[in-house]
Amino acid sequence: MAALLPIEDLPAWADAVIAPALSAAQTALSRDALRAAAVAADIAAKRPSDALAHTIHALFLERAGENDAAERAYVAARDADAGKALEATVGYHFFERGIGYVNSGDPGGAERCLLVAARLMPRTAAPFEMLGLAGYLSGDVDAARAHFDRALARATLEERGALEINRLIDTLPQISPSAAALDESRAWFESELDRLLDQPPAVPDPLASIHRTPFFLGYQGRNDRDTNARLAELLLRASPSLQHVSPNAERPAGTGRRVVGIVSSNLGRHSVGIWYRDLVRLLIERPRFETILFCYGDDVDPQLRAAAQARGAFVPIGETLDEARARIEARAPDVLIYTDVALHPFLYFLAFSRLARAQALLVGHPCTSGIPTLDFFVSNIHQDGEGAQDHYTERLVRLPEIAVYVERTEPPAEPLSRAALGWSEDTRYYVCPMMLQKLHPDFDRALGEILRRDPAGEVVLFADPARPLWQRQLEARFARDLPEVADRIVFRPFAPKPEFLSLLLAADCVLDPFHFSGGVTSYIVLSLGTPLVTLPGEFFRSRMTAGMYRQAGVTDCIARSPEHYVELALAFAADPGRRAAFRARMVAAHPALFATRGAVTLLEDWIAAAGEAAR
Repeated sequence: MAALLPIEDLPAWADAVIAPALSAAQTALSRDALRAAAVAADIAAKRPSDALAHTIHALFLERAGENDAAERAYVAARDADAGKALEATVGYHFFERGIGYVNSGDPGGAERCLLVAARLMPRTAAPFEMLGLAGYLSGDVDAARAHFDRALARATLEERGALEINRLIDTLPQISPSAAALDESRAWFESELDRLLDQPPAVPDPLASIHRTPFFLGYQGRNDRDTNARLAELLLRASPSLQHVSPNAERPAGTGRRVVGIVSSNLGRHSVGIWYRDLVRLLIERPRFETILFCYGDDVDPQLRAAAQARGAFVPIGETLDEARARIEARAPDVLIYTDVALHPFLYFLAFSRLARAQALLVGHPCTSGIPTLDFFVSNIHQDGEGAQDHYTERLVRLPEIAVYVERTEPPAEPLSRAALGWSEDTRYYVCPMMLQKLHPDFDRALGEILRRDPAGEVVLFADPARPLWQRQLEARFARDLPEVADRIVFRPFAPKPEFLSLLLAADCVLDPFHFSGGVTSYIVLSLGTPLVTLPGEFFRSRMTAGMYRQAGVTDCIARSPEHYVELALAFAADPGRRAAFRARMVAAHPALFATRGAVTLLEDWIAAAGEAAR
């Protein structure tokens, strides 16, 4: 039995007798909840002025189902702490302890401590707000919404604004139980957005009070342009301080070499870094512009950092929006480019500032921002169609090539065998190595049809260690909607790189999800030459893999419809010769896809034109 309150959750200043008493009550709990409550009552009776002793008593009474008596014990705890500074109370200790669990990714510990804090701080919204955030971080958005509702019931007028917006953003679906549920959630989001726009709340400091960006909106398979634009409008009306305009953006441009700023928090190990770290380094090393890296955080590739520092072009932007604005303004960029803005609230809110005459967004998170101060979205002809401007609030730029610089992934010198991977020689493995939030309910039908038509097939997915709930939610969805084949959809942990590459090499076919295809993972699969079947949709995020194929001139794996997708997957999985022929063509096409310095030049040409137009 898990401890009702682990010893390590006690404050350091707890009286020495508390820990042994807690252990004794916990031991009794394994046999009799009422006996455990009696043990806890004894220590509370002996220490009537100790709020922690009364709190422990209350917890064991709750476990025994004695809710009225538990409430009296909580009242005694609050009375014992009455008159103390907030930071010295037991309630505040558990609040801080709960936040620590939130930050370390332990939703169970967060719930345990924050619920205690909520009982001891009955007029305070913050414990339930943090429980809402914990629900978001664990993937339990239904619990998150319930906690935000409880926080709003306690909130002051000044607190309500940020709480309303956090409830809106932090309850976006991550793993939806069905397409219908997704529709219902989207309708709720849009109606809440309408309500808040009718009477915008006041949020004086959004960076301090808004937890997250609308990151998960992009996984719903919808056109998010108007929704993101309306959310940006709400934030601007709630937080007018976001509308910062630099004098540099209004004064006439000089005639010297253009200054180009790159803003990012993810140019190291993150997937955004894999796309852009070498591209940014090449921009910095080339003489065409004075290119400056404005960096938030520490995730920076060492080679990129060294190149930027050697040229005086590495600028950490600090921890506040005012500090970041000042440091960027000091270098007076003509063109300012964000690799992404949806991955971190700091960059999202910074992007509302006008810091250069021309400001652009790359495809680090391949969705429109909705932010009016971002002028351009830099895409390409392979991954955005001719009518794609309707998907963006920014002006769409369709370069002739994909504007990333990705090195080819080398296969392991000695790939692991199927036996070493725990795979059977008699099974055909359809591997989908993508993050689980990409598995839209519409994709389930294709998985089910593949497995129904291939009795020897097995679909392999990869569990997210940070959100184990996602696997359980998907397993429930498969069991309900694909009951005859759900036992052949299996989850593995993401493996170390040699094993992961071996899995991809040994796969009979790799599957790209509908609506949000692979990015960096697709480059890895195409490096190895394993067939990766993809169905491009309307939006960039569903066309990433297909665009890679089109640039490479190898289109065998691009499906025309969901039915064709299934046919292609079955055909490649069943035919080793077809897989080998595809691998040979794909490997021969690698120069068009990997380490493409021409893409850097194309981006430079566009930057020059954008800078000239903005003068």
